[in-house]
Amino acid sequence: MDHNPLLIFEAAQITAGTSFALRNINLRIGRGDWVEITGHNRSGKSVLLKSIFGLLPVSVGTLHCMGINFGHNDQIQSVRRKIGIVADAVPLIQGRTLRANFSLASAAAGVARDLTQTEFFNATLEAFKLSAKMQELSDDLSASEQWLARTARALMTEPDLLLLDCPLRMLDEAAAMVYLRLIRSYMSDTQRAVIWCTDHLNIDAPAHRRVMLLENQTLRELNR
Repeated sequence: MDHNPLLIFEAAQITAGTSFALRNINLRIGRGDWVEITGHNRSGKSVLLKSIFGLLPVSVGTLHCMGINFGHNDQIQSVRRKIGIVADAVPLIQGRTLRANFSLASAAAGVARDLTQTEFFNATLEAFKLSAKMQELSDDLSASEQWLARTARALMTEPDLLLLDCPLRMLDEAAAMVYLRLIRSYMSDTQRAVIWCTDHLNIDAPAHRRVMLLENQTLRELNR
């Protein structure tokens, strides 16, 4: 067991609107974990990721992320800087260029240096075929390009925890394989973890992945 986990839910209930969306969530994520969460449409996968990113409250029980209790809202922003998220809830800023979107994300993460100049980030842009799109408005990108740009933005700060909400749904088979290879390469640093919500389990995921099912408003692990 990881004695210094990145994430702990304990008997958590997550509120969306005026009702409990998820109940009795117990989850512990350690460094190096690749976790895939599956479930039918509207089972609550997006709700779970929003909660981890601090966008939805835990109304009962607790959520600790990187040692911080998310019940203390004044500390959420400092933790969020170490989390990358790719989800509908965190879109690109429309009416701004792709470069401007990346620069704003870098500033929001509190990073002084220009992350668009790093070798890692430029390799990500090359893999996603976005290098020539930096001066284009985000509105002018295709749906799949916008999704890849969100992923590049999430990865640019090299976060400790990466949250992916069904990220392959916008991509064709070739692009999906590139995406998987990039995430696997990113996860070669064993101090990181990824939570990947999906309708269908990845065929090219690491053998040590953990698989969980979200149904009936709660979460259970299938392969431990």
